[in-house]
Amino acid sequence: MLAINHDDRGRCAYHLGHQHIGEDSDNATMRNTLGQLCDRMQKGETFSDAITDYPKVFNQLFCAMISAGEKGGTLPTSLNRLAHYFDNRDKLIRKVKTRWPTRYLFCAS
Repeated sequence: MLAINHDDRGRCAYHLGHQHIGEDSDNATMRNTLGQLCDRMQKGETFSDAITDYPKVFNQLFCAMISAGEKGGTLPTSLNRLAHYFDNRDKLIRKVKTRWPTRYLFCAS
């Protein structure tokens, strides 16, 4: 199982255009995965086809948005939308995690 956190997935959308993408991540698994993706794309495989082989890293929404962006010629827009989606989702998750114990204790007393 690949261990890649939500923040790295969100940053991935911003960094995928760089030649040395893997070097930007502190996560070794993400560096390796992105390096493999870059190698596959340099060999002529489409980005959307390459990421479908990593379902534990790139979920169905990510794969569908990339595929649509490639087919419609709007890949940069799709990447930006994904980055904003993951950023907002992660903010919400952190917010819920920090407030849940307080509410739980309040209800229990």
